[in-house]
Amino acid sequence: LSTASPSLPWLKSPLKTARRGRSEEVAMKAMAGFELVEHGSDLRVRARGSDLASTLRNLLLGIMELAVDVEGVKGETVVEFCVEGSDCERMVVRTVNEMIYLMDAERMVFRDAEVDVYHQSDGAVSARVRLYGEKVDRQRHALRVQLKGATYGGLVVTPCLMEVTVDV
Repeated sequence: LSTASPSLPWLKSPLKTARRGRSEEVAMKAMAGFELVEHGSDLRVRARGSDLASTLRNLLLGIMELAVDVEGVKGETVVEFCVEGSDCERMVVRTVNEMIYLMDAERMVFRDAEVDVYHQSDGAVSARVRLYGEKVDRQRHALRVQLKGATYGGLVVTPCLMEVTVDV
Protein backbone atom coordinates (compact mmCIF):
# COMPACT_ATOMS: atom_id res chain seq x y z
CA LEU A 1 0.00 0.00 0.00
CA SER A 2 1.05 3.62 0.22
CA THR A 3 4.15 4.67 2.10
CA ALA A 4 5.28 7.86 3.82
CA SER A 5 5.23 11.11 1.89
CA PRO A 6 5.90 14.75 2.76
CA SER A 7 2.23 15.74 2.42
CA LEU A 8 1.03 12.73 4.46
CA PRO A 9 3.44 12.87 7.42
CA TRP A 10 1.36 10.51 9.57
CA LEU A 11 1.67 7.83 6.93
CA LYS A 12 5.07 6.55 8.08
CA SER A 13 4.68 2.92 7.08
CA PRO A 14 2.37 0.78 4.98
CA LEU A 15 -1.16 0.87 6.29
CA LYS A 16 -2.61 -2.13 8.05
CA THR A 17 -6.29 -2.95 7.86
CA ALA A 18 -7.95 -4.71 10.78
CA ARG A 19 -10.31 -7.58 10.17
CA ARG A 20 -13.05 -9.04 12.35
CA GLY A 21 -12.25 -12.69 13.11
CA ARG A 22 -10.89 -13.67 9.70
CA SER A 23 -7.85 -15.81 8.93
CA GLU A 24 -4.41 -14.28 8.38
CA GLU A 25 -4.52 -15.28 4.71
CA VAL A 26 -7.79 -13.45 4.11
CA ALA A 27 -6.55 -10.43 6.07
CA MET A 28 -3.37 -10.25 3.97
CA LYS A 29 -5.37 -10.38 0.72
CA ALA A 30 -7.76 -7.69 1.99
CA MET A 31 -4.88 -5.37 2.93
CA ALA A 32 -4.30 -4.85 -0.80
CA GLY A 33 -7.96 -3.84 -1.20
CA PHE A 34 -7.24 -0.12 -1.07
CA GLU A 35 -4.51 2.46 -1.43
CA LEU A 36 -4.22 6.14 -0.64
CA VAL A 37 -3.27 8.45 -3.48
CA GLU A 38 -2.11 12.05 -3.10
CA HIS A 39 -4.45 14.47 -4.86
CA GLY A 40 -3.49 18.11 -4.32
CA SER A 41 -4.76 19.30 -0.95
CA ASP A 42 -7.32 16.49 -0.82
CA LEU A 43 -6.85 12.76 -0.54
CA ARG A 44 -7.94 10.07 -2.93
CA VAL A 45 -8.72 6.45 -2.09
CA ARG A 46 -8.48 3.73 -4.73
CA ALA A 47 -10.20 0.46 -3.85
CA ARG A 48 -10.40 -2.90 -5.55
CA GLY A 49 -12.65 -5.88 -4.98
CA SER A 50 -14.27 -8.87 -6.60
CA ASP A 51 -17.70 -7.20 -6.90
CA LEU A 52 -19.49 -3.94 -6.13
CA ALA A 53 -20.09 -4.78 -2.45
CA SER A 54 -16.50 -5.88 -1.69
CA THR A 55 -15.06 -2.92 -3.58
CA LEU A 56 -17.28 -0.49 -1.64
CA ARG A 57 -16.27 -2.18 1.61
CA ASN A 58 -12.58 -1.77 0.76
CA LEU A 59 -13.23 1.88 -0.12
CA LEU A 60 -14.81 2.47 3.30
CA LEU A 61 -11.86 0.71 4.99
CA GLY A 62 -9.45 3.02 3.18
CA ILE A 63 -11.40 6.09 4.28
CA MET A 64 -11.41 4.80 7.87
CA GLU A 65 -7.60 4.62 7.68
CA LEU A 66 -7.50 8.26 6.56
CA ALA A 67 -9.26 9.30 9.75
CA VAL A 68 -7.72 7.04 12.41
CA ASP A 69 -5.23 4.24 12.99
CA VAL A 70 -7.79 1.43 13.01
CA GLU A 71 -5.53 -0.87 15.04
CA GLY A 72 -6.54 1.07 18.17
CA VAL A 73 -10.28 0.96 17.50
CA LYS A 74 -12.52 -1.62 19.13
CA GLY A 75 -15.42 -2.87 17.04
CA GLU A 76 -17.86 -3.08 19.95
CA THR A 77 -20.55 -0.78 18.54
CA VAL A 78 -22.43 -1.55 15.35
CA VAL A 79 -23.96 1.31 13.36
CA GLU A 80 -26.19 0.36 10.46
CA PHE A 81 -27.57 2.55 7.70
CA CYS A 82 -29.07 2.26 4.23
CA VAL A 83 -28.38 4.54 1.29
CA GLU A 84 -29.94 4.69 -2.16
CA GLY A 85 -28.82 6.36 -5.34
CA SER A 86 -30.29 6.64 -8.80
CA ASP A 87 -27.06 4.99 -10.03
CA CYS A 88 -23.92 3.39 -8.60
CA GLU A 89 -21.95 6.65 -8.52
CA ARG A 90 -24.55 8.47 -6.41
CA MET A 91 -24.92 5.48 -4.09
CA VAL A 92 -21.14 5.32 -3.50
CA VAL A 93 -20.77 9.04 -2.77
CA ARG A 94 -23.81 9.00 -0.46
CA THR A 95 -22.46 5.95 1.38
CA VAL A 96 -19.05 7.55 1.94
CA ASN A 97 -20.63 10.83 3.02
CA GLU A 98 -22.96 9.07 5.46
CA MET A 99 -20.00 7.34 7.10
CA ILE A 100 -18.10 10.64 7.31
CA TYR A 101 -21.19 12.29 8.80
CA LEU A 102 -21.44 9.59 11.49
CA MET A 103 -17.74 9.99 12.29
CA ASP A 104 -18.18 13.72 12.77
CA ALA A 105 -21.68 14.16 14.21
CA GLU A 106 -21.67 11.08 16.44
CA ARG A 107 -17.92 11.32 17.26
CA MET A 108 -17.37 7.72 16.08
CA VAL A 109 -14.36 5.90 14.68
CA PHE A 110 -14.69 2.66 12.77
CA ARG A 111 -12.45 -0.32 12.08
CA ASP A 112 -14.51 -2.56 9.82
CA ALA A 113 -17.62 -2.71 7.66
CA GLU A 114 -20.02 -5.13 6.06
CA VAL A 115 -21.74 -4.04 2.86
CA ASP A 116 -24.67 -5.46 0.91
CA VAL A 117 -25.60 -3.89 -2.43
CA TYR A 118 -29.01 -4.23 -4.07
CA HIS A 119 -29.89 -3.37 -7.67
CA GLN A 120 -33.48 -2.30 -8.15
CA SER A 121 -35.63 -2.76 -11.23
CA ASP A 122 -35.77 0.99 -11.92
CA GLY A 123 -31.96 1.18 -12.14
CA ALA A 124 -31.48 2.58 -8.65
CA VAL A 125 -28.84 1.02 -6.42
CA SER A 126 -28.98 0.79 -2.64
CA ALA A 127 -26.50 -0.29 0.00
CA ARG A 128 -26.98 -1.58 3.51
CA VAL A 129 -23.87 -0.86 5.57
CA ARG A 130 -22.88 -2.07 9.03
CA LEU A 131 -19.94 -0.23 10.56
CA TYR A 132 -18.02 -1.61 13.54
CA GLY A 133 -16.39 0.91 15.84
CA GLU A 134 -16.74 3.00 18.96
CA LYS A 135 -16.94 6.55 20.29
CA VAL A 136 -13.76 8.59 19.91
CA ASP A 137 -11.36 8.32 22.85
CA ARG A 138 -8.53 10.79 22.32
CA GLN A 139 -6.39 8.93 24.87
CA ARG A 140 -6.51 5.69 22.86
CA HIS A 141 -7.20 6.65 19.25
CA ALA A 142 -4.53 8.00 16.94
CA LEU A 143 -6.68 10.46 15.00
CA ARG A 144 -5.22 11.54 11.67
CA VAL A 145 -7.22 13.98 9.55
CA GLN A 146 -10.66 15.56 9.72
CA LEU A 147 -12.68 14.39 6.73
CA LYS A 148 -15.20 16.75 5.14
CA GLY A 149 -16.81 14.65 2.43
CA ALA A 150 -16.53 12.78 -0.85
CA THR A 151 -16.70 14.65 -4.13
CA TYR A 152 -17.86 13.70 -7.61
CA GLY A 153 -14.69 15.12 -9.17
CA GLY A 154 -12.63 12.31 -10.69
CA LEU A 155 -15.06 9.71 -9.34
CA VAL A 156 -14.53 6.20 -10.72
CA VAL A 157 -17.08 3.48 -9.92
CA THR A 158 -16.97 0.02 -11.47
CA PRO A 159 -17.76 -3.30 -9.79
CA CYS A 160 -14.05 -4.06 -9.22
CA LEU A 161 -12.49 -0.56 -8.97
CA MET A 162 -13.50 2.64 -7.19
CA GLU A 163 -11.63 5.92 -6.84
CA VAL A 164 -13.02 8.67 -4.63
CA THR A 165 -11.58 12.05 -3.69
CA VAL A 166 -12.19 13.10 -0.08
CA ASP A 167 -12.04 16.74 1.01
CA VAL A 168 -9.93 17.19 4.14
